[in-house]
Amino acid sequence: MAQDHNDNIKLMYERAKKAFEIVEYWPQEKVDEMCAAVGWEWQKPENLHALAKLAVDEGKIGVYEDKVSKIKNKVRGTMWDFRGVKTCGLVREDKKRGIKVYAKPIGVVANVVPMTNPEGTVCTIGLSLLKTRNAMICSPHPRTKQCSYLAVELGRKALKKIGAPEDLFQCIKDPSNEKTQELMRNVDFVMATGGAALIKVVYGAGKPAHTVGAGNVVSIVDDTADLPAAANKIMRSKTANNSTSCSSENAVAIYEPIYDTFMDL
Repeated sequence: MAQDHNDNIKLMYERAKKAFEIVEYWPQEKVDEMCAAVGWEWQKPENLHALAKLAVDEGKIGVYEDKVSKIKNKVRGTMWDFRGVKTCGLVREDKKRGIKVYAKPIGVVANVVPMTNPEGTVCTIGLSLLKTRNAMICSPHPRTKQCSYLAVELGRKALKKIGAPEDLFQCIKDPSNEKTQELMRNVDFVMATGGAALIKVVYGAGKPAHTVGAGNVVSIVDDTADLPAAANKIMRSKTANNSTSCSSENAVAIYEPIYDTFMDL
């Protein structure tokens, strides 16, 4: 069933909270089945291509073929990382100290999505929130709102297939700064990806948050590195998807004794 909420933030939160309460105490087996169903739905060829095309057509940045590869690898990589990871009930025990650690979900989490990654941010954070039994409401960038909305709709489709509550995933259809701020004020936790201005707004909402500001880090290459491999990886990172990813380097610091050798590669 498609979402039908007319961007009523309070109603979206109420629906997400009800969905969260259904899965709050699910066992690990059911949670892992839910993650697998959603992950495989997102990486189906027809869905990969639809998401990649929308991301490029709407955002006017990035490369279609690289977007396809990115979505597929990010989704599969996240699912691979989840193998055997316990996120329900007793997750760790230190018998020597008599300590038991139990995993407890947060509730309803806002996912503020950037235009540079309108599909991948939904998929990777969405899977992580499902794995930890939380609900997600996405606030997409206005420029790539259809792409993020489609990613959420595909996730909902997969949830429905296995009998999980669809409202674990929701998305604002017509985003605005006002709606994003209202969403952040109403949810239990915020995850936001964007620039410094956005991060200030997130913390201004007064809710616990994980934020990602500007990326594009500096790579440091010294004489212990595998120089041909490092040069190749930096080149591929910087040219993939027209360097729209926040993990693309913005500069390379090279140890002076190897500078000439490295630059000749």
